[in-house]
Amino acid sequence: MMLSAAAAVQRRSGRRLYVVGPAFGQLLLFVAVPATLLAVFANELVPEGRPPREWVERMYAVRRWTEMPRGGHFAALEEPELLLADVRSFFREVRSA
Repeated sequence: MMLSAAAAVQRRSGRRLYVVGPAFGQLLLFVAVPATLLAVFANELVPEGRPPREWVERMYAVRRWTEMPRGGHFAALEEPELLLADVRSFFREVRSA
């Protein structure tokens, strides 16, 4: 799960890498948001596989990358305490910066 400081929530497996608009079909090189949280849940099944952190950091301003010990595709339902603690901690860091 990805969460930016702009509060845009995206699922890694469903995110769109292409611009929709005048430049339709162009690959994005970097997503300009102040900071991004990525919570990687242990049992999330992504057919393409998990992208390497280095690749994600090329497109997003990754401020926090958390490898969760459990949880899957429906992390907010399966492990709400883990997710909430990570999101709260992320926004505390963003506010204090």
